[in-house]
Amino acid sequence: MKKLIATILLSTLSFASLPEGQFSNLNASYETPVGSATADYLNIDGFGTYHNPELSVENKDGLLVFGFEGKEFEIDLSLFAVRDADYINVQDMNFSNSKRGIDLSFYNLNASSEGYSTDIFKGSAECKRQRTYTDPSDDLIMNCLNTSEVSVSSFSFVSESSSFESLIGEKSFETSQITLDNIQMTINRGYVYGSFSSNLSFGMSISFSGNIDYQKDNEMIVVEVEDVRAGFFSIRAKLFTELEANAPDNFLVAEPYIYIDLRK
Repeated sequence: MKKLIATILLSTLSFASLPEGQFSNLNASYETPVGSATADYLNIDGFGTYHNPELSVENKDGLLVFGFEGKEFEIDLSLFAVRDADYINVQDMNFSNSKRGIDLSFYNLNASSEGYSTDIFKGSAECKRQRTYTDPSDDLIMNCLNTSEVSVSSFSFVSESSSFESLIGEKSFETSQITLDNIQMTINRGYVYGSFSSNLSFGMSISFSGNIDYQKDNEMIVVEVEDVRAGFFSIRAKLFTELEANAPDNFLVAEPYIYIDLRK
């Protein structure tokens, strides 16, 4: 899965609808086709308010669908690379979607399917709500593309057999595990910037920056990547070469632009 790094870094820029409300200390264990979950407290609009409910959970292409007494709500975790996972475990997930903004965090999320596994520690995503839009999807996208932050302490991917290109220098190497550490991304009024380190960069911090815009008419997010650096060295061209070969189906890559089609 050579496109994994592109997915985990760039799918954070594409959002889906989330329910209004909140829950605390949600723990889930999913194994195809269905799993179970519990929460200390749950208050979701149109779903109800419960203490210590026992829920069912399904994975629909990264949407975790929670059910209880014939009712359902969804939480989109596709940005954490769980779309095709057969096994998912979530520890201490907390969520809030209110007039102030959207907050999602968890202590640990691990997922696996045939041939690969992922393990993520201390992930969080926060969007501040500047105004309220009538359409729920527009409300989420417009606010998150105005002011938001994404943070992941550690992300690990293990494959039975994968070949990856180093992001620094010309040397390629065989590895069964990819690690991304200290992933940080901030969006402020259409400007996006962040950093991460990886075994593919030999531990060196990689920084990136650019501009981001939402084209509502064709439901497209457009990212203009201004700079990608490892220390003093620009690696934008090399990163785009990798992205062009391995981007997800809803991504169109043409340096310096990345187009994300939200209709797919």
